Amino acid sequence: MLIQEKHLLVAGIGLVFSLFYHHFFVRRKGVHPPGPFRWPLVGNLFQVPRSQAWIEFTKWKREYGQTGSGDVCGFGATLVLRNYDQTAKETRKLLHTELNPRAVQQHSKLFEEKAQELCHSNIERPEDFLKHIRHMVVSIIMMVTYGHHVSNEEDEFVEMAQKVMENLSMSLQPNRFLVDSLPLLRYVPQWFPGAKFQRLAAEARLSLHQFLNAPFSAAVRRIESHTALPSLITNILTSSSKTIDVEILKAAAGEMYGGMNCAFVISSFYLAMVYHPEVQSKAYAEILSVLGPGRLPSIADRSSLPYVNAIVQECLRWNPPFPFAGHCLSTDDIYRGFLIPSGTFVMANTWALTHDETLYPNPNEFNPDRFAYVEDGNRLMPNELIFGWGRRSCPGSHLAESVIFTAVATTLALCEIRPEVDITGKEILPPGDFANTGALKYDFVYTGCCNC
Repeated sequence: MLIQEKHLLVAGIGLVFSLFYHHFFVRRKGVHPPGPFRWPLVGNLFQVPRSQAWIEFTKWKREYGQTGSGDVCGFGATLVLRNYDQTAKETRKLLHTELNPRAVQQHSKLFEEKAQELCHSNIERPEDFLKHIRHMVVSIIMMVTYGHHVSNEEDEFVEMAQKVMENLSMSLQPNRFLVDSLPLLRYVPQWFPGAKFQRLAAEARLSLHQFLNAPFSAAVRRIESHTALPSLITNILTSSSKTIDVEILKAAAGEMYGGMNCAFVISSFYLAMVYHPEVQSKAYAEILSVLGPGRLPSIADRSSLPYVNAIVQECLRWNPPFPFAGHCLSTDDIYRGFLIPSGTFVMANTWALTHDETLYPNPNEFNPDRFAYVEDGNRLMPNELIFGWGRRSCPGSHLAESVIFTAVATTLALCEIRPEVDITGKEILPPGDFANTGALKYDFVYTGCCNC
């Protein structure tokens, strides 16, 4: 009973302070963009679904127009966002230096080797295909970034990175914790009843610290012992003529793990192929006609394989790995006559863009032909939407596209992805929907097999 009273006290105090904060500091004078009715204090908190929110926001766009607003109190309280300051500029500069098209090309043999390993692993243990995809992608990221060879799933650095991504995934879920709706609760100490989010935040900070420092230190030791392999860390530390800010370099290396979303796209490709065997057959015929028997595709063949490229583009469009792209405003802004207050988390609904019927007819249909043999330079390609715009565009886009293309092309050349069959020979198709409620969540179970 005492514990319940304490919890009520915490909620009551948070409610009073949040009302005060909202009334005197959050409200702004001006015309806000249209949107659904906002309730006092909680705003649109209970109108935002916990999964596939981009679909609901797409409905809001149809109802309220291109620019809509929702007041989800405290959304920024658990979301770590970096302002475009000098540190961000230096970080992006380092990444662009090592991730431009020419630099990525130097890793092509690694991509091909890991893609072939992926196919063989899927043939041997098709039920673990998601693990195989993740292992392929993380192996590439750790080698390109730190020159570290990942031998198995129990690799200590991989486990550190996995923990960080799980924490990030949890923090990206709107309203995951009470502090999301009562922002002032973030000032409550860890020992206070009901402040579990504070302990989780402390654990997340520790995990992030370990992830940024441990693999970096190991890479430095390899450089000092003259056993280092070419990598982002090795190249920058051994070739730069000026002093490098180590903390910025650590941050740049840590951001490389965002490339794990390549695994999402490759998983989406598998799902699409199970439902569209005719696409597999057409792609295999193209590979065979261009490369002939006995040679596997590489990055250098991308321009010669337009249909395979179209499959990659359609996977990016059909199930975008980043349904939302957003940032937090540091100052008030005016957009189309509407006031966007500072502190607002502005989300571009990427999913709505890639499913816009005016751009892509029948958007829910998986159809690579919409991008195959396109000669119209004005056609908006999905990769231009997925990897962001302007100064906030993804610096690792060339790496990501190269990894995805190599995995897709190699799989099409070596394997046939088919659904599992029951004892009567009837195909068992996996669920056709694809939910992405977090950075690591795959809301489907593929029970197929890969056969050469």
